[in-house]
Parts: sequence; C-alpha cells; structure tokens
Amino acid sequence: MKSGTIWFRAFTPDGGQSRILEHRQKAVEKGYPVLIKLCRLRIGTQMAENELEVYRQSRQGQDKYTYFLLAAAGASIAFALNQTKGQALQPSHWPLALAVLSWAASFFMGCRRLHAFEAVLNLNQQLIRVQKGTHEALQHRAEIPIAGEAIKTHLYAENNKVGSRGRWQFRLLIAGAASYIGWHTWEMYRAAITSAG
Repeated sequence: MKSGTIWFRAFTPDGGQSRILEHRQKAVEKGYPVLIKLCRLRIGTQMAENELEVYRQSRQGQDKYTYFLLAAAGASIAFALNQTKGQALQPSHWPLALAVLSWAASFFMGCRRLHAFEAVLNLNQQLIRVQKGTHEALQHRAEIPIAGEAIKTHLYAENNKVGSRGRWQFRLLIAGAASYIGWHTWEMYRAAITSAG
C-alpha cells in the first residue's frame, strides 16, 4: 500500500478548524458543510480514499436534503394553489396566503443556500491554489499568508451563509405547513358550523 501526503481539515462556520479524522461527524451533525483542504500528513492511500468517500457521501446527503426541501416547498405551493382553484378570495384565506409565502421564501432560501455553497467550494479551491503558490493573482511567495487569510475570512462568511440559509429554508417550510394546517382546520370548522346551522 502506497502512502500519500493528504491532510483533511474541516472548516466550520464558527471559524474553528479541526481534523476531519477526529471531528468530521460533529460538524456534519451540526449541519455544517465539511470542506477538504490539502496539506501535509502521511497517511495510507487506502485511508485517504476512505475519507474521500465519506466526504463524498456526506456532501451527497446534504445535497439530497436541500433538494428534498426545495421539492417539498414547490409541491406544497402547487397543492395549495390547486386546492383553492376556482374559489373566490376571502378574508379567511389569509393563513393560506401566509403558508404559500412561507413556502416560496423557503424555496428562495434553498436556492440561495445552494448558491452560497458553490461560493464556498470555489473559495476553498482558491485557498488550495494560494497555499500551493499556484494562484494566478499571486506575484510573490510573500503574498501567500496574506491572500490565504483574506480567502479564509471570506470562506468563513460564506460558510455561515450556507448554515443560516439552510436553517431558514427548513424553518420557513415548517411555518408554511403550520399555517396551512391552521387554515385547513379553520375551513373544516366553518364547514361544520355551516352544515349544522
């Protein structure tokens, strides 16, 4: 078995760095995207491949979750609009309108989360190139630490956006569901009163 020179490091939104070998699971449990940074550490190639596979699976799981929430928000909007098709607008529809707006905001936050995560990946790639000294903006090796810190600062800010937008995507989806259930319960209550009277 050959040995490689790859070090995996996790960047979390709070700005801390930790070895992915030790703290990767904690970062994933908190909902932080886990990024890979290439540095030096002697580990076996088999272990490096295993860690890369774990990273890939984690990333795929995060993507699937985001797309699931996007699909749920879109389907909820379509369902709510289909249910009120042909009905006249009434004051009692305000909870339904709130639900549709919450789902639309959830969809928007999910799209913004994906956009921010792409920015995080791009910044991480730039950071690797800066640390290797191969970034096209570098004119002298003395610029590497300064450029690296500037990119890290921006990286942490974008990473915070990913986490925040992911939380809001979920919260708004749930708020829309609660509002829709409230509207539906009210409509059932009104129908019961109308049929009884």
